[in-house]
Amino acid sequence: MSKLIIEARKFKTWGLLSNMTGLSKSYCKKVMTETRKKDSIKAKLIVEKFNELEKLLINE
Repeated sequence: MSKLIIEARKFKTWGLLSNMTGLSKSYCKKVMTETRKKDSIKAKLIVEKFNELEKLLINE
């Protein structure tokens, strides 16, 4: 599991994803924690933006 998901409060992951995608924080969290499927167009957008965010915030 990604460090951004594990330390979501520290990085304010769901708020940042919400701002980047225009979708709700709770929907972003559900998609990334696999409570919701990643098959829809909006879910794929969330995953894409999450990967961008991870590259920006975590340089490993």
